Amino acid sequence: VPYAGVGLGFVRSSFNSSSTGFGPSSFSVSGSSTDLYFNVGGGIRHYVRERWGFKPEFMVFAGSNTYVRFAGGIFYQFGE
Repeated sequence: VPYAGVGLGFVRSSFNSSSTGFGPSSFSVSGSSTDLYFNVGGGIRHYVRERWGFKPEFMVFAGSNTYVRFAGGIFYQFGE
């Protein structure tokens, strides 16, 4: 069963790095950002049995940087 999706969201990232050395050569650096991203993609749900299967998925994220994600997973469908 093929599927497609779109989304809009925020990505929050932060870092902190420090180093100590001999004498006055120690330093500390940190930063953070929150960016708005738009994503679009899709995949295929392949049923192995009536309620479970696996799904490969391809997504493109566009924002301050653009990147792609290829992922796969196993699913189980509860209920009807």
